Amino acid sequence: MNQIVNSVGKVENELNPAFFRREMFNDKVIELVRSDRKLVVSSPVDGISFDEYVIDLEEVKCVSVKKYYGSIKPGDLKNRSLDAYLERIALHFEFNSGRDPVEIAFYSHIENDGYNREAIEHKAECWKQHLGKIIRGPLEKRA
Repeated sequence: MNQIVNSVGKVENELNPAFFRREMFNDKVIELVRSDRKLVVSSPVDGISFDEYVIDLEEVKCVSVKKYYGSIKPGDLKNRSLDAYLERIALHFEFNSGRDPVEIAFYSHIENDGYNREAIEHKAECWKQHLGKIIRGPLEKRA
């Protein structure tokens, strides 16, 4: 499925340069719209319609990858690694306006198996790096 989305994205990128990057995670599609500097997140609501929300990158102060862990009792880390308690990985957005932060879940221990966790974490880090460059803008804008 991910290969299909990537193939479609490459064709769309050639035909419509407005889209810069598209990826599918679990039940959602994330698209970076180059011309508008917006991130569009689509999730299926039922078999027919999609819930869609837009993050305006002009309003984003910073983006980070956040990891959420389940409860760890004293001594549990002697027998199990910290990764065994990882419950969620999300791309976290904070805004200049003080608006509440927004997160896009990339990994959930309920929806994903642990074997692809590292690959999903890597994808989240790549999105963070890429979006961070867009948010900061060219060097002239930073000063």
